[in-house]
Amino acid sequence: ASGDAKDVITLNVSGETMAAKRSTLQIADDSVLAQQFDDSKWTDQGHSSSARAKEWAPDEVGGWAKNIDGIPENIGTILEENE
Repeated sequence: ASGDAKDVITLNVSGETMAAKRSTLQIADDSVLAQQFDDSKWTDQGHSSSARAKEWAPDEVGGWAKNIDGIPENIGTILEENE
């Protein structure tokens, strides 16, 4: 995934709108997210510049991930370190 705006994904996570780079969602190679956003399967879904999402700092994303059941703790740490 490149740094193009089309590679920024807007997600609705339990009613909270978040934006993340596809490359961030692909950190855990064998995860469902990594497979879903893999270049071989990804089709540009379009993006709207009018969509507003909260900007999260890496430590916020990591902390959030650490509190989600089923996400290994080391993934939260990886997300925190991935600036």
